[in-house]
Amino acid sequence: MQKRVIIFGADLSGKIAYTLYKDQYDIIKFSDNNKSLWNKNINGINIIPPEELCRLEFEMVIIASSAKESITKQINNMFNESKEILEFKYSAEITQVVDWDKDNNKFMEYVKGNKLDCLDFGFKSNALYRLRNDVLKEIVRGKKVIHLGCCDHIEFIEDRIKTNTWLQRLLEGEAKEIVGVDINNEAVGVAQKYSDKVILGDITNEVETLSGKEWDILLMPDVLEHIANPAAFLKSIKEKHKNISKLVVSVPNVFGFSERITKDNVEGINSDHRYWFSPYTLIKVMYDAGFIAEKVILYDSIDTNLKSMSMPAILAIANFK
Repeated sequence: MQKRVIIFGADLSGKIAYTLYKDQYDIIKFSDNNKSLWNKNINGINIIPPEELCRLEFEMVIIASSAKESITKQINNMFNESKEILEFKYSAEITQVVDWDKDNNKFMEYVKGNKLDCLDFGFKSNALYRLRNDVLKEIVRGKKVIHLGCCDHIEFIEDRIKTNTWLQRLLEGEAKEIVGVDINNEAVGVAQKYSDKVILGDITNEVETLSGKEWDILLMPDVLEHIANPAAFLKSIKEKHKNISKLVVSVPNVFGFSERITKDNVEGINSDHRYWFSPYTLIKVMYDAGFIAEKVILYDSIDTNLKSMSMPAILAIANFK
C-alpha cells in the first residue's frame, strides 16, 4: 500500500514534485501558506489551508518550497513531529547556465580544432527546470519566425492537437508572424488540416514563401539529430538564406538520458535519430557550419524515472550574420 502524502508548496515546485512522486506515493492533497492558492487544484488534487491538514490521515509531507525550515517547524508543531518529512530540492531560477564564453580564446581553440585534448566542459549554475514548449514560446514571442520541422512525427500530430501540445499551434499564438516548413509531404497534408501556416519545403533550397522578407528566427527544434550530416545541413541553410537574423537549435542532451541509455546494456532510442549531442558537440557542429553559439541553455522536464535534474534538452542560439 502506498504512503498517503501531502505536498506542501503549490506553485511550480509543487507541480514538479507531483510529477516526480505521483507514481511512488498516493498524493492526497496539496497545501500552501499562500491564501490565493487555496481551493484551487493541481491535476485535480485540491490545495487546502495548512490548518485543514489535521482532519486528514496521511504519513508523510513532501516540502516543495524554499521555506523548508519554517514549514518543517510548522508541520512538526501541528503533528508533534509524528509525520515523516521529505525535502524536495530543485532550482527553478532563470539563469545563464553555461559558463563557457564564445570570446574565450582558449575554449574556442578546441572548438575550432586547433587544439586536441580531453578536457572538462563545466557548468556553474544549477540545472534549469523549464518546459520545452514554454522556453520556445518565450523565444519566438513577438518575432517573425520560420519553424523548421513543424509537423513533428506524423503519428503524433492529431494527438497533440487534441491535448493542445502541438508546438506549431502553440508558437502561432506567440509569434508576430510564423511559417512552419516541413519536407514530409504526408505530414504536411495532415498538419494543414489544422493550420494555414504550414508549407511543404526543403530549407536547403530556396523556398518561395520565405523569400523577399526578413525573418528574426529560424527555429529548429529537435531536428538536427535526424539529419545525416548536420554540419553540412546547417552550412547549406546559412548559404541559401541571407534574410534570417538568428538560428535557434534544440536537440536531446545525451547527459540527460545517460543513465537510461546505459542501464542493463539497453539503449532507449528514437529509431530515426542519427546522433546524440552534448553541449560541446552541438557548439562544435554549429561552428563547423559557420555559426558561433551566442547562448546555450539546458532545459526541459525532469525525468520521472531517474528523478534527476539532468536536463533532457540543449538549446543554442547563434547569429546568421
